[in-house]
Amino acid sequence: MDYKLSPNFYSKIITDLVKFQLLIKAINSLISIIFLLMLSFLNSQQNKLDYHVKFSLNEIIIDGIADENSWKTANKMNANWQHFPNETNEFKNPTEVRILFDDENIYLLCKSFSKTNDYIIPSLKWDFSGAASDKVNFLFDTFSDGNNAYMFGSNMLGVKSDILVTNGGIGSSRSDLNRTWNGNFDVEGKVYEGYYLIEMKIPLSTFNYPENSKSWRFNFFRFDTDENQRTAWTRIPQEFKGYNLAFMGKLIFERPLNKSKGKTWLIPFVNGFTEKDILENKSENDFKYGLDIRVPLKSELNLDITFNSDFSQAEIDDEIVNFTRFEFKMPEKRQFFVENNDIYTNFGEDLMMNPFFSRRIGLAKNREGVLIENKILSGIRVSGKINNNLKLGFLNMITDEWFSSGSNFERTDMLDKVINMIINNSGENKSIVKEIFDDCLRLCASNDEKYQSVINNDAPINEDLLKSLIEEYPLLSKLQQKLNIV
Repeated sequence: MDYKLSPNFYSKIITDLVKFQLLIKAINSLISIIFLLMLSFLNSQQNKLDYHVKFSLNEIIIDGIADENSWKTANKMNANWQHFPNETNEFKNPTEVRILFDDENIYLLCKSFSKTNDYIIPSLKWDFSGAASDKVNFLFDTFSDGNNAYMFGSNMLGVKSDILVTNGGIGSSRSDLNRTWNGNFDVEGKVYEGYYLIEMKIPLSTFNYPENSKSWRFNFFRFDTDENQRTAWTRIPQEFKGYNLAFMGKLIFERPLNKSKGKTWLIPFVNGFTEKDILENKSENDFKYGLDIRVPLKSELNLDITFNSDFSQAEIDDEIVNFTRFEFKMPEKRQFFVENNDIYTNFGEDLMMNPFFSRRIGLAKNREGVLIENKILSGIRVSGKINNNLKLGFLNMITDEWFSSGSNFERTDMLDKVINMIINNSGENKSIVKEIFDDCLRLCASNDEKYQSVINNDAPINEDLLKSLIEEYPLLSKLQQKLNIV
């Protein structure tokens, strides 16, 4: 007998095999997901640390001496893990931290044990780097979003360090640590036999946090040169930095925190000088004034206004010799641009392409490509956090119009020619200098409608027009004096 299998039979077998393979893949995927979830759960349970912060009814004096009764009632947390050189919970030189709070401040007491009192203190400078010194850093993630945090640090001499951590602390210290931010806090340190003590008070007004906060994320890590180790409260895998915000415990406050009392700043400035040349019998006076204002719109949202900005109080840049053909990005140190700066700077790739760099505000390039100052006249900024999923950043700056358009390069070029002629000036070419000076005046007037009739008719520059132009372009006055042109 001959048996013939129908095409439908083969098709059914192939279909069943395909379904079986898909079922096997689905089961494998499900097992993998369950395994990953179990690992994640075990890891979160292992790193889940809670610390209950008690409310202090008594005054705490910051003097590096833990003699207040409140410290005796505070709960204690310890450094549980070694982060470097090995990832282990077995290490020497323990560290104890206690935290309290009241209506105005948060208090920290840190006791760092050591077998020797021979500590390394490389610098007494504010915001010194702690990688090769004895130091303890404290991290506060006030919104519990793992994105931004405040980091305060100190050592046995009470040297201060205050840093803003952005981008979750997942990148380099250059990109994610802002050392130019200056917070308001007090700290004292003292050395005792077998340990040193750090006592710190941080006003709640230094932080931005949600109203009626009941908990913050927290961590601390210590640099210990005696054992050449770094230890932390929570477990931090070695491939991550100590300031990585993914690995933190939780502070649970005994009562909800009061509303963040962000301070209103009103900072005026006056700057002036007078100069007199006795030989030439000439004098020059210069008087500047301006104002910086900060108004907290809510606990996590600020309005900043600057008028006639000076920024003379900003810390001077470090001197750097650049041997490459690329520009070096200097850190932003002007306080108006510092806080919440990550809202603007975290777009793009840090090293290759960054569409916004605040240090370029107030700068321009001349025709030769050399950076020159372009005065900032005023600015307004609204920045902060709306909720854990939304940040707001609005920035508008107004700079001097002298470098605001392409024709300004022509003006600058012409002025440069005049200056060069002045340097090499002799009696036989003074008429040429006068002609160039007149051309320079015409270039300065070329963009103003009120001077168009003079420009179009090629009329001579009369005394009234000269005075009007000099009022708008003071540099022309200096050139006029040097050329002795009436």
